[in-house]
Amino acid sequence: MAINVRSWISSPPDSYASREFVIAANDIEPGYNYSTTTKAWVNNYTNYFGSVMTTTIRMYNYGSCDGCAYVLPDGTGCPSCYPSFTQVFSGGTQVSWSWTNTDVRYTLWGAPAAWPFVENYLTNTVQAYQWHQLGVFSYDNFGGNRIRYQGTLTQHQFCQHAACGGTVTDNPPGDGWTQLWAALEGDPKTQLDGSADMLYSSDVKVGP
Repeated sequence: MAINVRSWISSPPDSYASREFVIAANDIEPGYNYSTTTKAWVNNYTNYFGSVMTTTIRMYNYGSCDGCAYVLPDGTGCPSCYPSFTQVFSGGTQVSWSWTNTDVRYTLWGAPAAWPFVENYLTNTVQAYQWHQLGVFSYDNFGGNRIRYQGTLTQHQFCQHAACGGTVTDNPPGDGWTQLWAALEGDPKTQLDGSADMLYSSDVKVGP
């Protein structure tokens, strides 16, 4: 689909390639699927381009880091947390699963096609510092490699028409971007390339 849309945009006689570009995206959230299944999807997306094309269309992960570790500026938080979940179905069947930091990193930065355009819904900055901690993990465990976050996704416009208005998940887009920028830029292990990182801010809204 991404290839077809990109081809249409650049097709003459009415090429829009100078004004538009195409990426793929996936709302990857550890609390909603197994890491093995999710990484297989990311692998298949990446490998497709390696097998049929020389240019890879980026896949933005605009998901969350549910259950990930974080430490707030005041020292509070959950430094030893990791994504671990249990779901009980109506018949009583219970399913449990977990992710590692390496799993999460792979889906937004480790895979060749994956780029982080991350969810930052929370006004309390917890999500911003979860992404910061993942960046520290990448630096410490992957040879000083910094995750190059491309921007943030919030849901402020949606919340004005839904039950989340005025709640902790109603982060305005400017605040969501600024929170993550501040969390990353304040640490030498996660500092940004000003010309290539945190380029975008996007916000979810209701349909017409």
